[in-house]
Amino acid sequence: MKKSLILLAGAVFMLTGALSLTSCGGEKDSTQTSSKSGIKVTISGASTMEVGEQLTLIINLENDSNRMGYSVTSSDETVATVTNGGIVTALKEGSVTITVTSREDETAKATHSITVNASTQPTLKINASADTMKLGSTLTLSAEVTNANNANILYEWSLKNGRGSFMGGTEGSSATYRPLTECSETIVLNAYVGQYRLKAEFKIFVDADITGWTAISTKDELLDLVYGVSSQTANYYLANDIDMEGMYVESGSKNEDATTFKGKLDGRGHAIKNYKIQGVSDGNAYNNGSLFHKLAKGAALRNLVIEAEMDQMGSGWGSSALVGTGVAGCIIDNCLINVNHSYNNGENSDSNGWFAFNAAVIGTGAAEIYDTVVNILDTVEGGKDTIYADYGYPNRDTKIAKNFYTNATQIGGQGWEWGDAVTDFNGYNPGVAFDLKTKDFYDLNEHAWNLVDNQMPTLKVLD
Repeated sequence: MKKSLILLAGAVFMLTGALSLTSCGGEKDSTQTSSKSGIKVTISGASTMEVGEQLTLIINLENDSNRMGYSVTSSDETVATVTNGGIVTALKEGSVTITVTSREDETAKATHSITVNASTQPTLKINASADTMKLGSTLTLSAEVTNANNANILYEWSLKNGRGSFMGGTEGSSATYRPLTECSETIVLNAYVGQYRLKAEFKIFVDADITGWTAISTKDELLDLVYGVSSQTANYYLANDIDMEGMYVESGSKNEDATTFKGKLDGRGHAIKNYKIQGVSDGNAYNNGSLFHKLAKGAALRNLVIEAEMDQMGSGWGSSALVGTGVAGCIIDNCLINVNHSYNNGENSDSNGWFAFNAAVIGTGAAEIYDTVVNILDTVEGGKDTIYADYGYPNRDTKIAKNFYTNATQIGGQGWEWGDAVTDFNGYNPGVAFDLKTKDFYDLNEHAWNLVDNQMPTLKVLD
């Protein structure tokens, strides 16, 4: 931000989304008393509003001896909505009638007419030709400001996740976005219009161009990849769901040089399902089991659904349903991970009382985790308490999590000789009750995710 804008920002009005302003429209009362019950209903408040405004009507209910209260309705919710507390939100130009009705006596009601006029306040919108793009292309965006009234306008473009750049600068009325990787990104625009500071956001989904990538469509093809038979530097995508038929995957026991994945796997919203983790037995635990043994810097697993079980043979120091070892700069992005943790690791403690912790995403090491949902189930008492949703044993390299949602409360991993537990939980959302959250709770891109009120997000299959 320029220094001049810092000085300005202290005195501006911040406007984002719907405006919350006091209407200057004339006051008007409406009263009706029922001759049947003697209940009296009164409404008072402004009779005009502007689009984007909110106002609170004053509602009185007299002689409601049974205290059954009242209901409030809008004649046209496309023009204005109203809560039962009388808060009216103007959505578009037009006329609307607000009706308050006694619940005890429906003949006792009062109406209140409101005219919604065009807004005279400045507004900001980001325009773009598309909200999805392929990696390697660019996207031009432009600012649309209304009711500027000849005020000088200053612009600031930025990225919420920082996974790209703007070509040609960030201070004009238009900007050209260039993504650095496949991702979900939110473009943010602040505009300073006279005494107002306006803010708008625009979500963009950057998809991979999988032309020339290798398709994986069978269990054996996937096993060749995780066991190091296939190239570890190539890029792959899932052509369909892969059913592992209940088998134990033993990538943790394979040669590390041959099983360090350096490429990209795009699940396209498909699932790798019905498998168990097999670790390496050291006589006490089955250590370091995982689906992918190790990810190198720059490697990425994206748009992938995981459905796995971790039982006693999958427990251990750094076992994980997805990746055994990650390094700073490897990426987990737009993944849905479902893990049934069917073993209580605490039952397998050593003579000093230590017991191993498993993980859903990364067993040991580091990663960049974006737009990921982790759902932990357990079928034994204590199973859910001995698995971390993110890391089992992080190292001291960079560990990033943004838009990470999980029903588990165990996050951050265990500190150990080689690393420290995660302490910065900015971007984490633990303990999420999926059946109680509306879709607006999730800052996930709807091109990749199905978002439904009171349901866990699920991945869409990408074309």
